[in-house]
Amino acid sequence: MAKKKFTTIEKTFLMIKPDGVKRGLVGKIFGRVEDAGLKLISSRMMLPSDKQAKGNYPGTDEWMRGIGTKSFASYDNNKERFVEAHGTDDLLEVGRKVYDFSFRMAVITRSVPIQQLLYI
Repeated sequence: MAKKKFTTIEKTFLMIKPDGVKRGLVGKIFGRVEDAGLKLISSRMMLPSDKQAKGNYPGTDEWMRGIGTKSFASYDNNKERFVEAHGTDDLLEVGRKVYDFSFRMAVITRSVPIQQLLYI
């Protein structure tokens, strides 16, 4: 299969989450970028602040309700089990809980030096 040749110049942001780093996927991901015919100019490892991380998500009520809806579907739409696990059947409230939990976990992850993330 021939490599694609791109004629325009553009910048692309590529983020690999800590679990991807931990699982050793960085090289494979960079390899796929290069296999697609793109050139990797530079890279750096960084841990985003809460503001930077939250800036990647809309955080609107509609979006939060979507998270709650997906969570409900993961319980095979069984309302009793869903309410037992989350303490409510309000999809917006559940979406907010999941969103907040995700960022609390991110704060815990950021409290560990980046070198240790590779070996957790």
